[in-house]
Amino acid sequence: MLLTANVPEHVRRAKRRGRRANPRAVGPTLAAEVSMRLAINRVVEAVMSVAREQAGDIASGIRSEMTTDTVALLPFLARALRAAGDAALGELRSSVRRIFSDEEARHRRDFASTVRASAGPDLTVLFAPTDVLSEVQFAIERSVGLISGIADDLRVKVVNAVMDAGSEGTRSVNLATTLTSISGWGKKRAKLIARDQLAEFNGNLNRVRQQQAGFDKYIWRTSMDERVRPTHAAREGKIFSWASPPTGGHPGEDYNCRCVAQAYLGD
Repeated sequence: MLLTANVPEHVRRAKRRGRRANPRAVGPTLAAEVSMRLAINRVVEAVMSVAREQAGDIASGIRSEMTTDTVALLPFLARALRAAGDAALGELRSSVRRIFSDEEARHRRDFASTVRASAGPDLTVLFAPTDVLSEVQFAIERSVGLISGIADDLRVKVVNAVMDAGSEGTRSVNLATTLTSISGWGKKRAKLIARDQLAEFNGNLNRVRQQQAGFDKYIWRTSMDERVRPTHAAREGKIFSWASPPTGGHPGEDYNCRCVAQAYLGD
């Protein structure tokens, strides 16, 4: 059960006393994004390490003699890649859980601080980690699922590259270049997933915390740079209701959205 405070009324009184009106927006941290990216990269590297160890020999075997024995090594490679990915994912889950738990605690402190700066009284007691337990668990499961998808895609890309290298007579140096490219693809995906999942998580925390504090509307805030998509740039500074999401969802919900919701006092 969420506790509910009439924080807007506190803010109105504080505004009359000359304090800041709307609490500042709380966004995700770069530190958490970097931690998530590094955690995902460990999965990528675990898969690609096995690929670099075995791909060349298997491709050479296919190239020299296309027999049942040599082609049968491809499923063996696929299983080795899957085993490496699964082992890394097992270790990853605890890292992802820690990252989201730390971000929840950081967001709770920051939001309470912004409310305190605007409203005056300390309302930290209203906010507890149990209030957003479902959001934390959803973020963990979704992120692990997406990262598992990266491991699966890497496995398919590596096996196809080895098959092509063997059947087309590609030189080992060219296969190594292909594997480097595949690894780069995985790390690029890691960066996108880390940014997207933490932005979505932060957006969900803003939604829960602000409604918990009695704010039913928010001000849409963008990153104010050239990477903001036009539809979101047009929403900068505009007022939206948590009960009525705009097309694409609230800030942070759309893919790779870096926008945040600033609690709105209203009139």
